[in-house]
Amino acid sequence: MRKLVRAVLLLVLLLVGALVAALLFIDVLARTGIEKGATYALGVEAKAKGVSLDLIDGQLVIGELLLANPEGGYTSPHLMQMGRFDLVVKPRSVFSEPIIIEKFILDGLDLNIEQALLKNNVATVLANVRRLISDKPRKDGKKIKVDRIVIRNVVVHISFTGSGLLGQTHTLKLPEIQLSNVTSDRPGGAVVSELAARIFPAVLAAVLERSEDVAGVDAGALARIFGDLTDLLGGVDITVGPEPTPGD
Repeated sequence: MRKLVRAVLLLVLLLVGALVAALLFIDVLARTGIEKGATYALGVEAKAKGVSLDLIDGQLVIGELLLANPEGGYTSPHLMQMGRFDLVVKPRSVFSEPIIIEKFILDGLDLNIEQALLKNNVATVLANVRRLISDKPRKDGKKIKVDRIVIRNVVVHISFTGSGLLGQTHTLKLPEIQLSNVTSDRPGGAVVSELAARIFPAVLAAVLERSEDVAGVDAGALARIFGDLTDLLGGVDITVGPEPTPGD
């Protein structure tokens, strides 16, 4: 009898240990998936911090996502630094496909648009995105469905040649950006890399829309750098709040 009790206790301990290990490993898997997806889509190094996935409540939190500049001698500290992501996932969809995201809020986004001689960091990344969508879609990775994304506290630093602005940096603070119909054209959902390849140009489209209202920013030069973003958005609708706030 004692041997049976010990065996049962040992089994319980092993199951508890396996469950704890699995929960810890889930956060690692989520972080790795986010980093690999963003890197593949944009062609730059991506580092995520503070990733936590609660399977019971369906909450995914990312403390920070940092995108490095592409190679090319850029002096800005990063291409894009994103703050806290708060996502609510439909719990039952976590173990199925697609994963359904019911809420997606990003609070804090710092973007550097930098011209270094004949190279531009954003143009380089956009070339990677265009190459991605021209290739066959990736079949690996869980697919995600999300209708609406809210991005708050967006700050953009613009430094590029043209109109005698070489060496000058202008800062643009954007109001809340709302993206809707993010994956509406993909009934089966989109993998992380495809989602990143839509969010990035959508932010740039919002920047372009508001840049015309800021003194010293050459909106025409930005438009030439970005090129036609329509083919990258995949039907995403973009709404930007009422008033931009310029700064130096």
